[in-house]
Amino acid sequence: MLINFMYNFFKRRLKIIIVTILFFVIPTTIYPHGPLMGKGYQNNEQIGPNGGKVVDFNNKLLEFSVDQNSGDIYIFSLDNNMNIVRMSEDYSVLMYIKMNIGKGRWLEFDYIENKSNSYLKAKTNIRNLEYFRSLIGVKYKNERKNFRFNWSNDEF
Repeated sequence: MLINFMYNFFKRRLKIIIVTILFFVIPTTIYPHGPLMGKGYQNNEQIGPNGGKVVDFNNKLLEFSVDQNSGDIYIFSLDNNMNIVRMSEDYSVLMYIKMNIGKGRWLEFDYIENKSNSYLKAKTNIRNLEYFRSLIGVKYKNERKNFRFNWSNDEF
């Protein structure tokens, strides 16, 4: 009888302990793969010609830029002199963004081409996009890399 009581007592407490660990401890200690990019996290942070964050993707420069009014996010390909160059159609990008309020969302980027340029674009449909955290997976042919950003208008 004492064994049954102890078993039931700890069984109920064990569920509470597991739920507490899952909701409070794990999310603050586990981070997604990829370096955290942006102000204070890179030794040589660069700002691109569109005011976005520049990252080195396997010796190719990519600029991540946000239009705060429309909420659209752009990715431009840059040469070593920080000039915009045509982007290859072989790029594939998936991005997860999370604002302070509400659920996060996954974004897919579309390849956009016009007479003078080509780039990738994702629509968030969030007006006045000011701050968000993001995880970005970039693939070019057989090369893959993840990046993390904390995006804020205050940085620019």
